[in-house]
Amino acid sequence: MKNQRNVEYISPDMLKPHPKNSRIHSEKQIEKLQRSIREFGFAKPVIVDEDYTILAGHGAVLAAKAENLKSIPCFILTGLTDEQKRAYIITDNRMSDLSYFDMNAVVSEIEELCGRNFDVSITGFDESLICNDSLDDLENIFEEKKPENSDDEEKDKKDKSVICPECGHAFTP
Repeated sequence: MKNQRNVEYISPDMLKPHPKNSRIHSEKQIEKLQRSIREFGFAKPVIVDEDYTILAGHGAVLAAKAENLKSIPCFILTGLTDEQKRAYIITDNRMSDLSYFDMNAVVSEIEELCGRNFDVSITGFDESLICNDSLDDLENIFEEKKPENSDDEEKDKKDKSVICPECGHAFTP
């Protein structure tokens, strides 16, 4: 059966976090999501199953509740097995971790927004590094290394590591 998607506006209080969700959202991240909602609105629908269990968007729902939103857009994804739902949650959480920033493009965009007097702290980048003399340091926020061509799997994993700007922990995608 093909999965059907219907969009509905649903109260965040009706949505249930999936008990197997492995993504952890810090208070700081929720605050940043709240700020984003205030600036841009709730622009990205949450994905839920037919029982209103959240499959993607757990952090956004927490932010919506903190903002006392009455309803938020949700895609209702139907026809998935329990295994597919669990795999989808992991997949959704993991996919953004597999990409990285083009820091030249980020710096260029932030410089232009700063020049237009836009409050770029909403971007989620460290406020102390944006729109000031240390803008060049923005490239060091994510100390990632692009993988080299190598047959050595361990070396490839090490080269792909990303340093978390919050806690300093090294993650390997």
